[in-house]
Amino acid sequence: MMKKIRINPSPNADTRTAGKIPSKADLLKATLQHIGDVRQALGFFADMLKDATLRHDNTKISGMDEFYSDVAKGLKGPEFKAGEWYRRHVSEERHHLSERCPQDVSLIDVLEMAADVTMAGMGRNGGKVYEPEIDSEILRRAYANTIELLMANVEVMDEANDGRE
Repeated sequence: MMKKIRINPSPNADTRTAGKIPSKADLLKATLQHIGDVRQALGFFADMLKDATLRHDNTKISGMDEFYSDVAKGLKGPEFKAGEWYRRHVSEERHHLSERCPQDVSLIDVLEMAADVTMAGMGRNGGKVYEPEIDSEILRRAYANTIELLMANVEVMDEANDGRE
């Protein structure tokens, strides 16, 4: 479990939320705070991407015997995808969004899928990347879920509870 991101309120960083027109110094302070907050959020996503790099295609390693067996049979396309190993692979790996989309799909999964199809096409198919197949509803849900995920991992501090001991 990742550590919560702690931020302080910064209403003066936006005219929609500032109670009054802030001084230039207050605007600068709030803007710098907001920039720092966004950097923390992007760091949170970077950590999630690092985790995805460690998990990517682990079922190919843990199920190597079954994977190799299906490859050695010369199965292709629909025959390969009908195999028991492939069904396990797409049920456990989060990035096969065209075959199975987890309810909590996130933009991390979308980026992993983009990396997977691009690297497979470039490395295996003479530089030809297959046309990506991803439903627009999956992208919308991934975006919304990513925001929800981030919100669940942010704690807005107040003056009385700024996280310092």
